[in-house]
Amino acid sequence: MVEQLISTKRSNLKEKEYDMGDMSWLSHLVTTGAREELEEFLKDKGFKKPKFAAEQFLKAQEEIEKDKTKENKHD
Repeated sequence: MVEQLISTKRSNLKEKEYDMGDMSWLSHLVTTGAREELEEFLKDKGFKKPKFAAEQFLKAQEEIEKDKTKENKHD
């Protein structure tokens, strides 16, 4: 799933680079589940399909949270 997100990000960006502030903001939007703001952020960064990309980022976050929950139950 992570590989798909990386591939999606690379193919949807228009030759723009993120700086660390952008990466922090992206992380914040994803972890808080701020879908509309995430879509707008991705659109501003040049994603051709910001809605799709936002969905993929949020799905990946859900998977990460589920994995963490499973790990904590096994500890």
